Amino acid sequence: MPKFRILYVASEINPFLRTTEVADFVRKLPQAMQERGMEIRILVPRFGLINERKNRLHEVVRLSGINISVGEEEKPLIIKVASIPNAKLQVYFIDNEDYFQRKSVFHDKENKFYDDNDERAIFFCKGVIETVRKLGWGPDIVHCTDWMTSLIPLYLKTRRDSIGRRGDARFGTVGLAALQTSVATELRTGVSGRFRSPACVRQGSARIGSCRLVAVGRVDARWPL
Repeated sequence: MPKFRILYVASEINPFLRTTEVADFVRKLPQAMQERGMEIRILVPRFGLINERKNRLHEVVRLSGINISVGEEEKPLIIKVASIPNAKLQVYFIDNEDYFQRKSVFHDKENKFYDDNDERAIFFCKGVIETVRKLGWGPDIVHCTDWMTSLIPLYLKTRRDSIGRRGDARFGTVGLAALQTSVATELRTGVSGRFRSPACVRQGSARIGSCRLVAVGRVDARWPL
């Protein structure tokens, strides 16, 4: 019988980057599931704070090279990979020079939220979907953790994109507070009308966490959303 497959998507994972307890959760859960006989894949952004030499990241050429559309622009997708020390787990990193080279995560030196964090989330979520396709590995469950992953269920539910092994994959989510940001244009032009709910889009902006809930329909939450 084929092994059950779980795709974990998150904003960070120990030991490569830890800014919140999300990193610890994402480090422990996939290994626990793998030890129970499940197949695991993990995808996170390659933020500039991650030391490539120390963590032995290297580019996966066969997965890199496609362009991801963000608004009217096309941004090149670079995929890197590294192994978690003392664990039989690999982590795939979504990278782009414009979005993930800066030496910080979501805030600048003055602790201001980057104006393009919405674009970074869009690029990351689309990049995850394209990477899983190129891997040729269809998950049974897509486990989305933290706000940056929240558009993945929305894209998969509304664009008829399928990455699941048996058609549509099921979703599990773990989230922090819903982020309000300016992705309303992407939502209004890129998804079907039934997901443009008041909880998802308000006053010309979007609550990304709420959009995930509208798309998924049911959520198991470890942290409040």
